[in-house]
Amino acid sequence: MVQLRLAFVWIAMVAVTLGCSTSNNTIQDQPVEEPSPTPPVQQEKVAPLHEIRVFINERVEYIFVKEEGNWEGIVKQYSTNNPDTRQLVRTIAIEPTQGWEDFEFILEALDIYDMEDQSKIESRKSGPVTNISRSYRVKITKDGKTHTYHYFNPEAEMIDHWQSQQVATFGTYLATEIKVIEEGS
Repeated sequence: MVQLRLAFVWIAMVAVTLGCSTSNNTIQDQPVEEPSPTPPVQQEKVAPLHEIRVFINERVEYIFVKEEGNWEGIVKQYSTNNPDTRQLVRTIAIEPTQGWEDFEFILEALDIYDMEDQSKIESRKSGPVTNISRSYRVKITKDGKTHTYHYFNPEAEMIDHWQSQQVATFGTYLATEIKVIEEGS
């Protein structure tokens, strides 16, 4: 079962990396509507808010927000990993190198929206802590519901637990497939 999930994730990552840059635009030409003579009535936003916050080692925070069908992303870098004393060093506007559709595919393929907390993995075996061990704290808001989970050192548990593999793969995706649009303060 673990090998099957590993194969699926590997195939998904290869497909995203190789195939997505050549996607064809499937939007058909739509007729342009003439503006009405009376101003439109202001309506409240009905599109659900999707927000994904990923803290890596409590020092870097990725924030992805989807409103009215459009995604935006920023990454915040903090001075320390202590939430009580840290200060914001800089904020950077980001986007996926292969586009937002591929980002959504990765979220679904890796089950990021519905992942359970690491502490709830049945028969979990902790891996050894190393200098490259990471902590991932994820907060997801989707369709008005908030879901959080935390993984410490999932890289050391990837062989035994598919959930750890999914979270570590998402962390690698963030580190390698997200590009800077504009660096802020």
